[in-house]
Amino acid sequence: MAATEIFQELLKQVKEDCDKIDKYLEDGSETRPWMIPKKLEDKFDPFDIPGMKEGFDRQEPNDKYIEEMENDKGTLNKCSSYKFQICYVTMMERAFRARHSSFVRCTLHSAGRRKGQGNEKGVHIRGVLNWANDLGNAS
Repeated sequence: MAATEIFQELLKQVKEDCDKIDKYLEDGSETRPWMIPKKLEDKFDPFDIPGMKEGFDRQEPNDKYIEEMENDKGTLNKCSSYKFQICYVTMMERAFRARHSSFVRCTLHSAGRRKGQGNEKGVHIRGVLNWANDLGNAS
């Protein structure tokens, strides 16, 4: 099987957490469940920013991806599967961090992005717009 253990664990947990939240929404009798990875449940601290990564360890899919890339008999499908898993777990970590970030932290991160995106040489003008123009002019 190409799905790594961490990937399977995280997806099963998301399914279970969503089921708990659904039940909470139906009857509202308990405190709303938090979506915290099992590896962090006993020691979760929203102010321990570096410690959050432990719940989203990508070492296993990273190692398997490298192993497939270095293997002469490695397959594109397995490489793609591991790369997808790495990206998906990364996305899960980003969503988790966003849900547990303070207003100040979110505002400051956003301000930095907006400054870059609003720049004449930023991603929207120099990147996307110029790429679209260059692509159209190349044909």
